[in-house]
Amino acid sequence: MACITPGTCFSKDCCPPQDFEYSSHEVVIWQIADFGTGTASETAVASVVQADVNYDLVFSAGDNNYTSSAYSFLVGSYYPLSTGRGKFWPVPGNHDWDFDGTLAAYLAYFQGSPLNSSPARYYNKRWGCVEVFFIDSGWNSAGTLLEPDGNTSGTLDSDNNPSGGSAQWRWFVRAVNASKARWKVAVLHHPPYSSGNGHTGQPNVTAPGSYTALRWQFKQLGVDLVISGHEHSYERLLVDTVTYVVNGLGGQTKTGFGTPISGSQFRYNTDFGALRLSVTEDAIRGVLYNTASAAVDTFTLTK
Repeated sequence: MACITPGTCFSKDCCPPQDFEYSSHEVVIWQIADFGTGTASETAVASVVQADVNYDLVFSAGDNNYTSSAYSFLVGSYYPLSTGRGKFWPVPGNHDWDFDGTLAAYLAYFQGSPLNSSPARYYNKRWGCVEVFFIDSGWNSAGTLLEPDGNTSGTLDSDNNPSGGSAQWRWFVRAVNASKARWKVAVLHHPPYSSGNGHTGQPNVTAPGSYTALRWQFKQLGVDLVISGHEHSYERLLVDTVTYVVNGLGGQTKTGFGTPISGSQFRYNTDFGALRLSVTEDAIRGVLYNTASAAVDTFTLTK
């Protein structure tokens, strides 16, 4: 089928990926993070995703590369960028920053792909009724902030106009304010809220595993779902009416939990896995699947 107006089409495959909006009832997204290892566990998670004949997009919440091998191997061998389905949309993690300290290899791979799937360190894209804001949390593994546009929040006035804070945060506020999508989702690597203990005691961490500098004004801005990785476990939280999901079970290692923080609803670290999101006008339905394709956690957001 053909596009009827720029940026709108009847079929998922009729428009360039950076422009299309789905007119279909459902957008299916898989989310992974902390996977770029080239190991059997990465293969096992990718196999769950690729077995889904109905998926549209894959989101990575960072750490796409642990080994300094080529991104074409650690990402492309498992999650192809340029097929007619399964478009891949990443954010950088601390290990991506570790690769060369500039994200040069990361940007070269994703910008050089046929889909041009990651045009910047941070960006936003809309698919039908959902708009996603991909944020660069910006730290390397030593805890040094390398994102040139920063990651700190400022203040909002009564009309949600931003003041102070980092350039990236001001971009985020203005982009969310401009969005007309029914659903708004933020994706970043380091979790604003987490009970995971895989990084307890490291720089920027509030024990056991939260990065409080990234507790941006998600509720005030109307963000419905915040997804992160970094902790090699899965946790679903409800904080001030906003759902936060931490899923870093993409294949690197599995880590544990400290004392559950306020708002923690569900925690899992028995197996690796991926999060499947089904987005429609009236709901976001999330299911965490382990490598046996068993549903481990389910949740539904409605409007």
